[in-house]
Amino acid sequence: MKTTLKIILLIILFFNLGNVLAQDVKVHGVFIQDSLIVGDQVNFYLSAKYPKSKVIFFPDSTWQLGKFEFVKKQYFPTQTINGISTDSAIYTITSFEIDSIQTLRLPVYQINTFDSTFFYSETDSIFLTELVNTPLPDTLQAQNLPLKTNTTYQPVSWLLNYPFITFIVCLLILTAVFMWVFFGKKITNRYTLKRLNRLHEEFVKQFIQLENELKLNFSSATAELLITHWKKYLENLDKKPYTRLTVKELSLIQSNETLIQHLRSFDAAVYGHRTEVQEDTHYLKEYAELTFQEKLKAFKNEK
Repeated sequence: MKTTLKIILLIILFFNLGNVLAQDVKVHGVFIQDSLIVGDQVNFYLSAKYPKSKVIFFPDSTWQLGKFEFVKKQYFPTQTINGISTDSAIYTITSFEIDSIQTLRLPVYQINTFDSTFFYSETDSIFLTELVNTPLPDTLQAQNLPLKTNTTYQPVSWLLNYPFITFIVCLLILTAVFMWVFFGKKITNRYTLKRLNRLHEEFVKQFIQLENELKLNFSSATAELLITHWKKYLENLDKKPYTRLTVKELSLIQSNETLIQHLRSFDAAVYGHRTEVQEDTHYLKEYAELTFQEKLKAFKNEK
């Protein structure tokens, strides 16, 4: 018997505790106008008094207003007197319902650790002003309907769903970070490998074109274009200053004596001392191909 009495007392205390907490926050809501016309805008005033130690939030544009639609919200700064804070806002709303009496109540809420506590205002009502008072017969042609025409443009505020856009942006950022952390190296390696192959294909294509021109009609200018093209490609591939050094200077940093001999022979052709360069061009092309393959092998080993 005593156990049952204790349980009943605990239940009563639980429900009374909610009432005590609710008494700390006083919410008042009322329509500023007495009546409305379908499609017109009316204002709903909402205020809340609460201890300044609390943090109270008002509904925003995403809040469901029942039969009403949100237009805009005007918020007033918080006023605190003797430890009691007062917040207030005016909600401009509209309705396209035809109920003769329409009601609304709005809450304010406090965010807790695991949930939110809502404090609702009293329910207020507003009357619908009817523009057509004459009842219509069941069957009437459209052109004979006693309709009232209003073609005046009604500006509507553009609403931007900031929480949704923020969520999408954060999701995209997190997805990008995830992709970079787990697949960034693979993507970078694939791009580098594709770039190396593309540059080599372009080099070989232009080298063969210049080589064929030399075979058909030798000229020092064409020979100079070919050796410059070769040096630029090798400089980018082998990371050695081929374009900025003479053959003599290259021999100090290049241990391949055969390469140095072919470069000297090609220089003689550029300066007009000889015209037979097929053996030289063939070797330079093979050397570039070999350097490219070594570069690919080293890159794949790094992965």
